[in-house]
Amino acid sequence: MQGRTASFATVEAKVDASTQAPGGFSVSQHVYSQTLQADANGNFSFSFSPRFPIPGTRYEVSLVSTKAGVASDSRLTLYQR
Repeated sequence: MQGRTASFATVEAKVDASTQAPGGFSVSQHVYSQTLQADANGNFSFSFSPRFPIPGTRYEVSLVSTKAGVASDSRLTLYQR
């Protein structure tokens, strides 16, 4: 994943996965958590690999960017093909 924020901001990135298991119950798993530093242009990136890439798995991505005590958050939902 790639993103852009304020230059040299700190970015807290978290990814959680959930999928329907056989039998109809939901399985959730924490996939990724990292504190990142944006570069001078505000660019940051990270990657994650699920243990079991099951089609239909939903990934909830949470990003919180902080600079000079001001925080901004974004959330994305991705689906495994």
